[in-house]
Amino acid sequence: MVRELEQVRQISSVSIPVFFRTHTRSGEEVLSQKQYSFLEDKVCGTLVEKIYLLRKYAPDLSKIDPCTEKITNPLKHYTNGIIFEHLEGGSLHVDNGDCTLSLNLEVVVKMAETVPKQFPSDAPQQWLRMACLVFLLHETSHISQKLMKHEDVQRMKKVDMNVGRERMGELDLRSDFLAVHTLSLLQTFHEEKTYNHRKYIRWFYEIWCGICRTMLEVFPSNRRKDKQQRIFGYLLMSKLIRDAHLSNYPLEFNGELWPVWNDSLEWLSIYSQCEPLISGCPVDSVLMMRILEDISIGNYDNALPKLDELWRCLPRRC
Repeated sequence: MVRELEQVRQISSVSIPVFFRTHTRSGEEVLSQKQYSFLEDKVCGTLVEKIYLLRKYAPDLSKIDPCTEKITNPLKHYTNGIIFEHLEGGSLHVDNGDCTLSLNLEVVVKMAETVPKQFPSDAPQQWLRMACLVFLLHETSHISQKLMKHEDVQRMKKVDMNVGRERMGELDLRSDFLAVHTLSLLQTFHEEKTYNHRKYIRWFYEIWCGICRTMLEVFPSNRRKDKQQRIFGYLLMSKLIRDAHLSNYPLEFNGELWPVWNDSLEWLSIYSQCEPLISGCPVDSVLMMRILEDISIGNYDNALPKLDELWRCLPRRC
């Protein structure tokens, strides 16, 4: 039932093999035969194909945006396999000696249970494959952020837990953006063999507002501030990419949008790639409170129009 790494390496000489480990390293079974067959059939082959295309088009994507190298370069290095398996801590583990990259299998299982339910009549397995790809690219980007192991994240939080959590949330949102950005460029370039802005916007909209929105159900929010900040940033980006797609507006961001507010909820800043997009702007504290309440209990659809109202009152950076 288990395809060992030596066997998987023979699948393709031009791409990185992908497989699911059905057991823990101590021998405990973590996947049933049915789950294994489903994931292998619905996910594995697509990931191999997309990784091949990412490596093929990496030079072209880099010419459009050098930031894509933060994903494509690690994929060039870990050429002996992408392994989805049980991890004791975190979602990513790299083996530099064997040149393999392991991702948390439990996350994929959760996505397999959640994503098809959100798209019951609209090619649900296609959305699941895309969700797994976003997860893979998100985690791959952490390698370029020097966060290759669970211990790396824990060390970042050790000095000050709240600061570490907020910093990790910001990096996670940056990885979300970079994963969808790179995938949207890949889809566009593969179809057009050149950059097409409108097609890029369409792909970004479909993946960000479709796939990533569904993945919020896999990673639910709570009242912790760093979790609220990440969802706030995600929803704000959703509003702006939706406007750009549906109304042909220019896209108002080229990186993650990370919000910072004070305790009274009267002042708000928005940062993008560590630079201020909006600095210390007064906001309606009652509106902010309602947005955060919606986020905390997972009412994201209710939060969106409130975010739209808030955004219209904020100044634009020249």
